[in-house]
Amino acid sequence: MLTTLLLSAGIVSGAALLSRLVWVRRLSGRGQPSTSSVPAATNELGIGAVVLYLDAEFWLAGRVVLKEDGEQVLRLFRTPGAEPVIWLGELGRRGEIVLFRETGDVPGGRLGDELPVGGRSLKLTRRGRAEMVGDGEQLPSMAERCDFALLTDGSGRRLLVLDLSDGSRWALLGEQVNRELLDILPGASGPAPGAKEPDATKPSDQAAGRS
Repeated sequence: MLTTLLLSAGIVSGAALLSRLVWVRRLSGRGQPSTSSVPAATNELGIGAVVLYLDAEFWLAGRVVLKEDGEQVLRLFRTPGAEPVIWLGELGRRGEIVLFRETGDVPGGRLGDELPVGGRSLKLTRRGRAEMVGDGEQLPSMAERCDFALLTDGSGRRLLVLDLSDGSRWALLGEQVNRELLDILPGASGPAPGAKEPDATKPSDQAAGRS
């Protein structure tokens, strides 16, 4: 059993290192300065970063921030090319990481305090109205505000529903993952660790024009 665990750990570590090297080559291919060393991992999520999780790789192309009364509720990072996962979410003060996909299992109208989804009963943990702002690339069309509801089943499943002020709805279902298992490689064009979030007074003009 111990030998199997050590072998598995070695395979995962090797895959992570290979993904780093591929990422460096991609940057060089896009005209970025070449480097002789593998980029150092960081614990900060930002636009342009590449997140390695087990055998999956997520490029954070764009970001949506929700703020309620000036307090950050969550951040959603767009992950093109990683379907069915389309968003990597960072929720609440503890920074819970959730890999979200779209779901059609949410009924229309205002959500109740409990909702069955995929054979599990999810309970409402937070509801509110937030300012909505996005920046980066490949974001869907947005609105200035949204009503949000977050539900969970207590075992890691999360349902996030955003009802935008333009009448559209985002329904996202995901699973929480252990942040310690993420390997975050900073993007060349992403913000430096500790950089300020975008001003959440209105959605970016660039993001608002996308569909």
